[in-house]
Amino acid sequence: MKKGFIDGPVKVLRKELVKTEPIGLNEYKLSDQSWLGERQVINAEKTIPHLKEQLIKSGALANLQNYGTSKFEFKGLWFADHDIHKSLEGFFWNQNYLESEAFSDFIQVCTDALKNAQEPNGYLNTWFGGVHPEKKFSDFASGHEMYNAGHLIQAAVAQNRTSENAPEFS
Repeated sequence: MKKGFIDGPVKVLRKELVKTEPIGLNEYKLSDQSWLGERQVINAEKTIPHLKEQLIKSGALANLQNYGTSKFEFKGLWFADHDIHKSLEGFFWNQNYLESEAFSDFIQVCTDALKNAQEPNGYLNTWFGGVHPEKKFSDFASGHEMYNAGHLIQAAVAQNRTSENAPEFS
């Protein structure tokens, strides 16, 4: 078997047509008339604006913004921080699709909120940090600390991949 090809149900007839590296971010664009292209349009025009409203309404954004202040009153489920993290990832990917800075103001609001909630040692979790600090790093099975951190890392990857200085895959 040749390196890069999997022996399985798909037979590669012309290996020059098979790409074994990641597809470049702007290497392909879906047509707005295709099924997935239509979903991108709906996401940009409807889902993202609705998502911004829900992050505010649910209290997920306020959890981060008010962390460490007398206004802090945790709202939502113990993993509510992930709503911001995962949303940021979507905002970054969608800005690339739109080729604009359509969500940059809200991204800045979220980024400022994350900076506010991050403790001096780097810890960032409003449920454990603000509600149960004695339980930090005590419940890896269902506490969602690593889950939340993973979503924040994915948002950082999306930001890096969609920024002007993003590395190109070749």
